[in-house]
Amino acid sequence: MNFKEYFETEFDKDLIIFKNAIPKRAKHYSENPFTVQYFYLIPHYNFLTQINSNNRAYFAVSLFWFVLIDQVTFTHFKDKYVMYCNNFSKIKFVGNCTAPSLMASQCGHNQHPQLILKAINDYENKGNEGAFYDKLFDDYIMKVPRERIYYKEVFLESKDIIEKNLNKFLSTNNLSIPSNLFWNMCLNEI
Repeated sequence: MNFKEYFETEFDKDLIIFKNAIPKRAKHYSENPFTVQYFYLIPHYNFLTQINSNNRAYFAVSLFWFVLIDQVTFTHFKDKYVMYCNNFSKIKFVGNCTAPSLMASQCGHNQHPQLILKAINDYENKGNEGAFYDKLFDDYIMKVPRERIYYKEVFLESKDIIEKNLNKFLSTNNLSIPSNLFWNMCLNEI
């Protein structure tokens, strides 16, 4: 499989699998828009292991692009954001919501999508511990650490595919956003 095939045929399926792996009682869990917290992606928990190991790099890179495009649209094209949301799946990437108080965390605050690619291999982060402990997540702790996800080649492969899909999306949905301007704003965030 290559990135194009994965992005066009498998990502939506894997996103559903990933969503279903997250406990619905998790603090500040949301399905619409689907909020991915940083610690959902770390190797300490088994949420990503629900996705076929051959697809995990593709999934992480696809998630990166979905979040980045959402954030670029909201930041630079606010007047088009509602139309964008009506035509495109919304995925938000936020800080951890395991703190006892929202003031003590990044909960609900959008995080840069580059942190998605950091989180998938963040073996130091134990997510839900110390003052932020919530036994709800005990059943999801990995007994043996998940293997590293090598995503850099997939990321490089993804750029052309995402650019073409973005151009098609912008022209098909009449968002009146110059695709080269939008794409350059995305590249500036990488």
